[in-house]
Amino acid sequence: FLPELAAATVYVPHGMVRLSGGVKMSSRLGNIVPADEVLNVTAEAIRAAGRDAKDETVLGAIKYSFLKTRLGGDIVYNPAESVSLEGNSGPYLQYAHARARSILSKADTAVSLDTAISAHDRLEPGERSLVGKLSEYTETVDKATAELMPHHISTYLYELAQVFNRFYEHNRVIGDDRQALRLALVAGYADCLRDGLRLLGIAAPDKM
Repeated sequence: FLPELAAATVYVPHGMVRLSGGVKMSSRLGNIVPADEVLNVTAEAIRAAGRDAKDETVLGAIKYSFLKTRLGGDIVYNPAESVSLEGNSGPYLQYAHARARSILSKADTAVSLDTAISAHDRLEPGERSLVGKLSEYTETVDKATAELMPHHISTYLYELAQVFNRFYEHNRVIGDDRQALRLALVAGYADCLRDGLRLLGIAAPDKM
């Protein structure tokens, strides 16, 4: 064990890992689930949902399910919930990123967010909400780093995706008079999702 590695390492304990239903993983009880079995049941859950069980999606589901839980508490792993595209899951955020990239692919050009905002006298409510949420990213990462609590990033990314969904539901992007601004917002959102997922060790695919 290298002394310099020990000096740069911080031990962060967490609670028990439990199967869905509250059953503990215990060698005494004989219900320890090997890592490869967790991968297999997660892949099966994705296929049962009618989707392709790519490695990046399987790993994203498992990693996010663990990292969204505050360190120190028990972790309850439910394969079906971990792969859902309609809840607080890794694949949900991966799909959110791919969706944003798809929107951007429909436009020929894009401008920076600062340039787009300065070109308008004011932001509309949905635009303002998204800009506000995007502005919280750096502070969230700083907090997660200082506290050694990655769940802050997980929670933020899920909240960001929800804010974007409300924005996109009520604000046309392609073909609108405010297209340049809104494309910049979509690009900023996609980049933020990608970077946040990267910090969690999760891939951000452009297509799903």
